[in-house]
Amino acid sequence: MPSFYYGPGALESSIRQVSELGDDQFNVLATAVAGPDAFARPIGRCTAISQKLNGKLSASEVFSVLGSLAFLYDRCREWEGLDRDGKEMLDQFLQLTGMQKDEGDRTLPRLLRLVGKNQAFQRRRKLRWLQTGILPTAVGFASFVDLRPRFEEDRSLVKEFVPMVIFRVMVESEYEQQPQVFQLNVEGIAKLRAVLDDIDKKLLAVKADSSFSERLLFDNPPSEEEEEVL
Repeated sequence: MPSFYYGPGALESSIRQVSELGDDQFNVLATAVAGPDAFARPIGRCTAISQKLNGKLSASEVFSVLGSLAFLYDRCREWEGLDRDGKEMLDQFLQLTGMQKDEGDRTLPRLLRLVGKNQAFQRRRKLRWLQTGILPTAVGFASFVDLRPRFEEDRSLVKEFVPMVIFRVMVESEYEQQPQVFQLNVEGIAKLRAVLDDIDKKLLAVKADSSFSERLLFDNPPSEEEEEVL
């Protein structure tokens, strides 16, 4: 089979599970992937979908199904970008894997509904890429104050303390989050505060400009929660 069709290890199993869902259960899944969250797979969401499916799929199976649907969604968009039909791609995949038994099989129609182009999801994905796909974005901050002692030469007495701030910034790229840790002295803290005050003034000036203020997205678009493997 061409490598183009390779996806998550449980791809074929996930597709069979989608095909075997009852109509009401399938509609639950279709509703879940129709919004901006689409194929997001935090544990809480997978558990909630599993419960709505009345246990037909476990939370870990929902996790796998959503991952497989995300893979097929992206492949369909790639084919459409090449002026080819996403339906053709899905049909070829099902034929090659022997998963579509006859013309009356409901697998293809179901997949077409689940991985059809989702404008809300596309918008969220694009906004997220603009935030994280160019440079890592600072998304979390933490700190603690460290008092570093200067001892007498014979180490018998603490003469004075130097306060230092250990500052952690969590930065997020398109694929991962990583901490960046550095230290600041009192002077550095004052400089950082001055820079932040300056940024606030610039953002207020931008926001006050009526020529484009209505199109500014100052509130971050909801981001996909970090995926957790069950």
